Amino acid sequence: QAMLNGSTWDDTIAQTCLRQVDPALPLLCQADRLPRGQTPWVSSPSDRLPNLSPIRKLCQMAQIRARAQTRSGHADDALHTALITLSAGHHVEESRGTIIHYLTGISIKTSSLGTIHDLVADGGASDKMLRSALRSVATSRASKTSLTLAFGSELRVFDSALLIMKNEGRESMLNDSPRQWLRPLARLPLLFKVNRTKQIYADFLRASSAMIDQPLAALQSNEELNDFISKQVKAKPFDPDNILGRIFLGIVTPTTPGILKARLSDQSRISATEAFLAL
Repeated sequence: QAMLNGSTWDDTIAQTCLRQVDPALPLLCQADRLPRGQTPWVSSPSDRLPNLSPIRKLCQMAQIRARAQTRSGHADDALHTALITLSAGHHVEESRGTIIHYLTGISIKTSSLGTIHDLVADGGASDKMLRSALRSVATSRASKTSLTLAFGSELRVFDSALLIMKNEGRESMLNDSPRQWLRPLARLPLLFKVNRTKQIYADFLRASSAMIDQPLAALQSNEELNDFISKQVKAKPFDPDNILGRIFLGIVTPTTPGILKARLSDQSRISATEAFLAL
């Protein structure tokens, strides 16, 4: 991590990273030339999500390569390599996947923008390369649609999970399962109301989508989002009405305010990097 953010440098470790990243770098460059990427459709908790760790690690090692290139006097090549990792993060962010994909994309972009800032600050990049970098950074902003679609993916998985939970409750109690304790409870309409639970979650995600790119002050004052879990579970813990549905909401509901703040931070970092490149 210290080498990734440039706070220290070790030639031996750098060479190890370069030997790992160099064979895969052409694939990263090929992906950079594609207009967009799309993750496999996710609609159930049983669907296997793509492992995002390799692309994150590859981008990190590519950023170390960029720092090695600038140390050897190849400033334009270094900046080009860093911009490829920024593009990779943008592709992941816009891949129409789940919240996990969206936040992973932001994480990759955050690291890439830090590397780009350091490389430009070191000097040596040509005016042509700096103009190219400015264009690339400007086009790395994720659309509102990408986060809205991620919320939609969460709703599909939630709906499927509700049906699984409901079916678990209807199966034989003799069947061994980690969720066996839910079976006798989920069969009671008072305790578990599937349609109401889904409607509450859908309304929450709809309200979350309406807050995309709203000012931070508006987000912090939005009680509907900030107090959602408390209102569902903590405010009426002994009320049996849809208690299982409310507990389920408390477990799986994403921390939407944090996600919206992460997007605002991403937008701010892009704007700051654009201003830095334009100076």
